[in-house]
Amino acid sequence: MIKTQTKAILGIYLNSLRNTILQLWPLTLRSDLIFLFLGGYSIGGFWILLKSFNFLHTFPLVGNFLLNRLWHFFFFILGMMLIFSNSVVLYSTQYQDAQTSFLFHLPLPPRTIFYKQLLEGALWSSWGFLFLSLPLMIAFGISSHHSWAYYLFSPFFLCAFIFLTSLLGASLVSFLISLHQRYRKVFLIGMISIGVLIMFQLFKFPSEIEEPARFQVLKLLEKISKNFSFSLSPYLPSTWVAQGLLSMGGFHPREGLYFLGMILALDTILATAFFYLAEKFYPVLWERNQEGGEDQPKKYLLRVLQKFKISSLNQKDIFIFSRDRTQWVQWMITLTLMIFYLANLKNINTYLDEEYWKNLVFSMNLCTCGLLLSTLSLRFVFPQFSLEARKSWILGLAPVSLNFILKTKFKFFYFIMTILGQVFNFISGFILKLPLSKILLSSALLFLIPLGLIAIALGIGIFYPQPKTDNPSKIMSGLGGILTLIFSLGYLLLMLLPVSIPFYVRSLGKLTPLLPFYIRIGGCVLFDILLSFILMIVALKIRRGYPWQTLNF
Repeated sequence: MIKTQTKAILGIYLNSLRNTILQLWPLTLRSDLIFLFLGGYSIGGFWILLKSFNFLHTFPLVGNFLLNRLWHFFFFILGMMLIFSNSVVLYSTQYQDAQTSFLFHLPLPPRTIFYKQLLEGALWSSWGFLFLSLPLMIAFGISSHHSWAYYLFSPFFLCAFIFLTSLLGASLVSFLISLHQRYRKVFLIGMISIGVLIMFQLFKFPSEIEEPARFQVLKLLEKISKNFSFSLSPYLPSTWVAQGLLSMGGFHPREGLYFLGMILALDTILATAFFYLAEKFYPVLWERNQEGGEDQPKKYLLRVLQKFKISSLNQKDIFIFSRDRTQWVQWMITLTLMIFYLANLKNINTYLDEEYWKNLVFSMNLCTCGLLLSTLSLRFVFPQFSLEARKSWILGLAPVSLNFILKTKFKFFYFIMTILGQVFNFISGFILKLPLSKILLSSALLFLIPLGLIAIALGIGIFYPQPKTDNPSKIMSGLGGILTLIFSLGYLLLMLLPVSIPFYVRSLGKLTPLLPFYIRIGGCVLFDILLSFILMIVALKIRRGYPWQTLNF
């Protein structure tokens, strides 16, 4: 019975994969851009990483020490990111997806549904991390002169590690849902308290190195060794992966196979546990989550929205967001990363002794602000019209044009992203002790950057919708999401690179007169204004009705 069900589900996925490949052939401008970007990233990332690893190898003792620590730390961070990513995607696929409700009405055992959604969620959440880590692993193997066993067994280590993080993510989601349903108030108070304690701990203590780094090399290495030592714990699966690959590359295959066996054994234990537990607990947790997901929006929220005269379309978006726990989790993860970034900025001032490094940190901080806004536009703005697609007939009957809908959504997201960007900019500038002129320049650019990012996300989201899914994670992982990522990164490059060049030239001792320096900065800002407004005008001038006519249900 299970064999027949598995064969049927695999057949569905193979047919879906075949249809996707047929849609990409013959190649179009869209697919050409995607393949060009992926190929450019792979080649460029591999070249940069290879040069970096070779540079570290030039230091006799320190280089190998740092590479070993960074290698273990990389897999620790990769494991944590995969667990959280799987938790977000698995919550949406296993408990929120309409397809899960459909499968529960079929004569399928709960464990089959659980594993089907588990593997689907692991695929959606892990393919990007796997692709991003591929150039790093190849470059590390070449620079370290690893043996052929390293390249042969790397896919087995990575697949086993990804499956393990998926199982751990499913465990975390099941535990949190069970805890939230039974002790809702205690759960919320506990999560808020933990968040406040972490924030207090992060911002409380100053940097441990008080003298310039060039006089404290040994002390810096000691601090790095101390702070990275937790990622070398023998009880962490990430350590098994890192040490196993190092053993394979260092001509110790028996030791490498031992670590691979440990990962596979843990995979087997967790998979067997879920095989028996999913039959009993998965339907109960799914049913409780469906009951909790039908809560009506609070009356005070409606009164607040009406008091500020927010449009009905934006009120609808806010209500949907308040009901969709998947977007809550994504928003909380984004805010958590912001807090961790800001909390660690206090250590940067220790190393800012020269004008070159100050300008570099200023440019990188501005780039981080832009990437944060780009992430928000991809996760929350791009899926908007795909989520509206099934209800497009309602908007089509409404006495409003598509341009009105576009402008309403554009203004709403621009307001949110601008406020968030400005808050992030002023807090980071205050922590880094940047001059007021640089903070104001960043502030001016962060008024312009959301214009282009939202225009790109809305425009591509309209012309490449995915009306057959209500899962934002799946929507942004499609071809349209990749296109949005490509154009957003290109837009940020055009916006920020021209502004950074005058600061770099000035740090080299050129452009010392203030007038030529300010003229170049003004010219760059003028270029950014024109680029942002052109993208905004193009996005708001999309022909009426075209996107809805292309949707097939």
